[in-house]
Amino acid sequence: MKKFILKCFIFSIILLITMIILSRIFIPKDNTKEAGVKVSAITDILGEKDNTIDLIVFGDSESITSIVPMELWDKYGYTTYICGKPGQVLPDTLKVMFDTSKKQKPKAIILETNLIYNDVSITVPVGRVIQEILPITQYHDRWKNLTFKDFNPEIEYTRTDHMKGFHYRTTVVPADSNGYMSYTEDIQEISTVNKIYMKIINEYCKRNDIKMILMSVPSTVNWNYAKHNAVVKFANEEQIEYIDLNIVADEIGIDWNNDTLDGGDHMNYFGSLKLTEYFGKYLEGKKLLESHKDDEYYNKWNDDLEKYQKEVDKKSKHKKINEV
Repeated sequence: MKKFILKCFIFSIILLITMIILSRIFIPKDNTKEAGVKVSAITDILGEKDNTIDLIVFGDSESITSIVPMELWDKYGYTTYICGKPGQVLPDTLKVMFDTSKKQKPKAIILETNLIYNDVSITVPVGRVIQEILPITQYHDRWKNLTFKDFNPEIEYTRTDHMKGFHYRTTVVPADSNGYMSYTEDIQEISTVNKIYMKIINEYCKRNDIKMILMSVPSTVNWNYAKHNAVVKFANEEQIEYIDLNIVADEIGIDWNNDTLDGGDHMNYFGSLKLTEYFGKYLEGKKLLESHKDDEYYNKWNDDLEKYQKEVDKKSKHKKINEV
């Protein structure tokens, strides 16, 4: 029995070492689709120049349709990137923070609060740890496309996104906003697991001199005053700044007949421009960020601004033609 246990132990060690070595080979050496990566804003940020992103926005689908980074660049020279994705949960946020920290040192992060209410399965954190230690578990099917470059451990990121993670949508589906933010003293509690994750993120930010801000974007479908109360309570306990844009939706000028793309769930481009204008003034007042507009090191942002403006102009013209 002792010999059997010893053999099993030795076999396990050899298997683990083999998988670690293979992981180094199978992990994509670029952030492009051709390299085997599931392309998204979360991977595109890795292609940005080192230490050029001052503000990163995390969240689920609410985050990717609410703030327009290139508008903030155009008016204020702020470098913002949205690292959100549909269905993002807090373990995802934490992993992306760690991944981007290898190349970026943001001055602030925004956590869009809808993801705080996305349930986290107990298997998710375990799965994330395994994927981090053994990337081969998520890239095992790359064996068909391996090249000599994959045997070089160095990784080169080349893909970037001129939208900086923002999703441009101009569809208009009106929403019924009657009473969606009616006052109540009720509290819609945040799960214990998600509170733990937010505390971990907050501690990480404190240790790395990053300003953490919680932000709720207007949504008649996803937000209410009971959730607002819960986030206010947590933010006060942890001394985190919190902005609820639902409370000031009228001040921002949100028109629920024209500014939402799906009946109040997400903002469309017209609503996101209003949110960005309001948020830009907020950032300017806080003096959290500095303008890089005239810094040659950031010239690519001016190139991306031109691409963004051309794309918006092209799509808006196409939309007008279709409407006619």
